[in-house]
Amino acid sequence: MLPHMVKKLISRAEFARLAGVSGAAVTKACSSTLRPTLTGKRIDVDHPLAVEYLRVKARDKTPPAASGLDPAYEQAVAYCQRSRRYSTSGLQREFRIGYGRASRITQTMRANGLIPDDPEPVITEPEPKKIPHVRGTAAAKEAKKLVVYNDEDILEIPEDIQVFSSMTLRDLIEKFGTDARFVDWLSATQKIEAINEKRLKNATTEGELVSRKLVRTSIIEPIDACFIKLLTDGAKTIARRATAMHSAERPLEEIEEFVADQISSFIRPVKSKVERALKNA
Repeated sequence: MLPHMVKKLISRAEFARLAGVSGAAVTKACSSTLRPTLTGKRIDVDHPLAVEYLRVKARDKTPPAASGLDPAYEQAVAYCQRSRRYSTSGLQREFRIGYGRASRITQTMRANGLIPDDPEPVITEPEPKKIPHVRGTAAAKEAKKLVVYNDEDILEIPEDIQVFSSMTLRDLIEKFGTDARFVDWLSATQKIEAINEKRLKNATTEGELVSRKLVRTSIIEPIDACFIKLLTDGAKTIARRATAMHSAERPLEEIEEFVADQISSFIRPVKSKVERALKNA
């Protein structure tokens, strides 16, 4: 058999859509099982490992037959009894199956009386975070903030963040990878917005920013009014007086001086008004 030679490269986002998984799941797989399929930041979709990954994901999403138990049912029962956890989300994570399939398994277990009415809670201690070896309390705090993100993991912040308020937890997990990652993203977004708000307040206090209302009422509107007045009354006055001065054979320099004075008489008051408004802002 000839070795794999031809490469069909696609982005990780496109590969995630083909597999029906989140971008975070593909990024994680690229650091392990899918690493040999990478060419730069792209995945060779025809690579045997990529083909196998897509096949497994397609199999996991294939619903069981209409009759009979799910092929993973016995393993799911053993897992739940061993861990004392009987949740649909737990089966999803353990067996990497879709929500609908995991829900049907838990429903079957409940119908067979395998799920206790009040399951014993399992309390687990969170894994301690691994941080670089540093010296001093301040340095240790800074080390905890060190997080490395892949370029494809960066998420855009929507203009209206309330779009997420109507999403279910399942939708959020599919979009962000995990609920914890969504919470981290939300916290980071909140901090960024707070920093931006403080920066704008500081800029306003230092006189680097002015309000839209001030610009509209004290600059744009006076200039607009002056422009209209100059094109109407001003144009008529200048045309008549310049014609009369020309008929009286006045020198061209005198006519030009008159026109300049007339135009200045319209612009000068507006300039003073704008300067006063900006000074008092």
